Amino acid sequence: MDEEAKQIQSQINECIAHGAYDQADELKKQLQYLKTQVKNEITSILLADHETQIAAINQAYNEEVQSFNDIWNTRIDEFNAQSSLKLENLKEELQQALLYLEQQFQQKPLRFSSNLLTLRASELKLAKSGDFRSAKALQTEADKLEMQERNNYFSRQQFERESQRLKLVQKFERSGKVLRQKVERARDEILSCWAGDMDRIEKHWQAMLRMEGQKFGESRSVKIAVSSSGSRPARGEGKIRAYIENAGYFVDSGALGSSMSPVLSGSHALGALRASGGL
Repeated sequence: MDEEAKQIQSQINECIAHGAYDQADELKKQLQYLKTQVKNEITSILLADHETQIAAINQAYNEEVQSFNDIWNTRIDEFNAQSSLKLENLKEELQQALLYLEQQFQQKPLRFSSNLLTLRASELKLAKSGDFRSAKALQTEADKLEMQERNNYFSRQQFERESQRLKLVQKFERSGKVLRQKVERARDEILSCWAGDMDRIEKHWQAMLRMEGQKFGESRSVKIAVSSSGSRPARGEGKIRAYIENAGYFVDSGALGSSMSPVLSGSHALGALRASGGL
């Protein structure tokens, strides 16, 4: 096509030299048509390349987002499992503490007062001496005192048991509240890291699309000249690799899917939470 343009231009020059302007005008129209064909061909090539690059960028973005979500879903599942385990362990500790408390109270025997013991001794002594009337009177008095001491003992035991149970429950409630607050802070940190990493992926993807759009616009704005020298600008390649490297990212493989990996920061939320003693 370049050689054909040269020939037409040469014929136009000859027509001008001989004053054949009508023929020169027809040849000029042929040359303009030829130039239009060249421009359309180059535009089609550039457009096809542009669409290919856009599709490749979008595919890389979708693959990166999928990988990103898989990683973060695993992190969140791990975090939730550890949080639930900690809360369950705290509940189990409370149950064990309450069980131990109950065992301690069961081991406390009822101790009668010296007055009651003296009455029982006197009662027995009178009975052995045959003074059953007096023994019966002491027995009635002793039984009444014993019932009173038993009631006082069980009431006191119940009060102390409930009081200590309440203290234990309140203590573990405070511990549970602290743990849940720590879990919520860690969850907020994880979500913040997730949002930050996702934002970087989004911005990187948008930057790549803008670069490709700028490259395509620059390529289309290049003046297509078909001259007698036969020179013709080469079509812009617009490779994604070059775009990424121009953006400051080093690409160590030919796969576009790896092009976005540098933007992943890798949150250390779980590690920080463990280090703080929360999980």
